Amino acid sequence: MPTTYCHCGNVQVKVDALPDTLTSCNCSICRRTAALWGYYPQAQVSVSVKTEPLQTYCWGDEYIDFHRCSQCGCTTHYTCRPKAEMDRVGVNFRLFDNEVVQRLAVKTVDGASF
Repeated sequence: MPTTYCHCGNVQVKVDALPDTLTSCNCSICRRTAALWGYYPQAQVSVSVKTEPLQTYCWGDEYIDFHRCSQCGCTTHYTCRPKAEMDRVGVNFRLFDNEVVQRLAVKTVDGASF
């Protein structure tokens, strides 16, 4: 089961398998976090926190909650709110080792134009 951690190790994220592709988006939040997103149904992602709780940020249309470690500040994943009517978790693959990321195709999405 592919596993990664935030910088300080407080947050662990496990996924059932590697995705076929990653997404690089240039919307106002994604370009600031520089995330590479791998998408999963919620049942295929496990998030564990050791000591410090996650912090959550929601902006704009209020469809997505971005989660980050409250200790080191790494954006670990996002979850869709019920309003989005979507069962999807975006996992930030920038947290995985470069060897993992380099094996995956990256598609670019122009989220800034939405």
